Amino acid sequence: MLFIRLPSGRILSYVKPRIGENKFGGESVTYEGIGSTKKWERIESYGPKFVENIVQAVSRDLLCYAMQNLSNQQICGHVHDELSKRQILRSL
Repeated sequence: MLFIRLPSGRILSYVKPRIGENKFGGESVTYEGIGSTKKWERIESYGPKFVENIVQAVSRDLLCYAMQNLSNQQICGHVHDELSKRQILRSL
C-alpha cells in the first residue's frame, strides 16, 4: 500500500503500487483501482495526478471543517466549494 497522510490526519491509500513503464517508454507509478470498465485494473498515474488528488482531498477536509463551524446555521446543501444555507424569512 502507498499511503499519503493529509494535514487533517486522513489518509489516501493506493493499492499495490509499482514503478512501471508508461506508454511513452518512461517510468510511471501504477496502482490497482476501479477503472473505466468498473472493474479492478492497474491504473497508471504520474506526479501531477497525485498532487491533484491531494489538493482535492484537502479541499474536502476544509469544506467539512467549515460546515462543522457553521453548525448553528441551517445548511441545506453544498456544491463543490460553496455552501448554501436556508434563509428564514420572518414577517415583521
